[in-house]
Amino acid sequence: MKGCDPSSAGSGLRANRLERVNDLKDKTLVIWMENGTTCFFERVKILKESANSITFEYFGVSTQTKREATFCKHKIAGYAIEI
Repeated sequence: MKGCDPSSAGSGLRANRLERVNDLKDKTLVIWMENGTTCFFERVKILKESANSITFEYFGVSTQTKREATFCKHKIAGYAIEI
């Protein structure tokens, strides 16, 4: 994935920190980026994790469509999961 440099992965989330998120189904996920941007996702269905990125499917409320998103871990400051 372009922009997900493995050499900078240590500056963000570590490899297994999102492990418990893999069981998400119809949950809300909020991701805070290092640049201060907040990303809000509803109806998260799948979350896959690699050494440098996370990928998940969600429902886009404004477009009423199912989408897939991928984020580079080293650019994520934090996240919150609906429990």
